[in-house]
Amino acid sequence: MKRPPTGRRLSRHANASVDRIDTPTRIVASASIPSRTKMPKSA
Repeated sequence: MKRPPTGRRLSRHANASVDRIDTPTRIVASASIPSRTKMPKSA
């Protein structure tokens, strides 16, 4: 499946891309967002 032209705009939301790859991964990514904010060292 090739990404549509709007894929460039979706780049802002990495979660959207992850959702297409693996749903469970999105959950982890979502949790990583607040975690990264609290502990930038993790990033």
